[in-house]
Amino acid sequence: MSKEFFNKIKLPLFLIIFFVVLLLLWKLFKLPPEEELIEMARGYFDKYGLITVFIASIIEGTLLAGWYAPGGLVIFMGVILSPNPERAILSVLVTVIGALIACNINYFVGKHGWYKVLLKLGVKSSLEKAEEKFNKHGLKTIYASYWEPNLASLVSTAAGIAQAPYKKFLLTSILATLLWCAFWGTAAYIFGQQILNYLGGIFFGVMIAWILY
Repeated sequence: MSKEFFNKIKLPLFLIIFFVVLLLLWKLFKLPPEEELIEMARGYFDKYGLITVFIASIIEGTLLAGWYAPGGLVIFMGVILSPNPERAILSVLVTVIGALIACNINYFVGKHGWYKVLLKLGVKSSLEKAEEKFNKHGLKTIYASYWEPNLASLVSTAAGIAQAPYKKFLLTSILATLLWCAFWGTAAYIFGQQILNYLGGIFFGVMIAWILY
């Protein structure tokens, strides 16, 4: 196995190993079953969910910070564990507000040059690619990238660097965020329980697909 190939697959391999070790420890120490854990999580989200989702969506959507925080998972769980459709919709709206706050932070970080402080932390290459796409396609890039928070953070920062008109940026960001949050929120609410029931199998399937890709 070449070093280059190993570098490409080391993250999914690490996640698979981590998951297997966690599963073995779970069985060894006879920790609570999956159904009980889901109910515990449901109780937590019923009490603190909206605050958690709001903070997580801001962190997840902020340049660099979101790369090290599982905000997407928290937001997804906030919808899956909602006791009714009204709570699920509210969770999605809270996510939209948090994501828009993050996009605005990124925009001004780019516009005023504060992003340069982060270049040494590993964002230079990704940010340059985002700039290239934004310069080529303009605000249309926002619709194509806001489906994923980390991509959104790069593109919104690139919009600031490119000095895109703020009002147009804000309007496009609002529409794109509403579109994608509604899409993922609906998917999470419809298929969420099935995902929880087969989380282990789905996880391994995704990791293997990642390695093959």
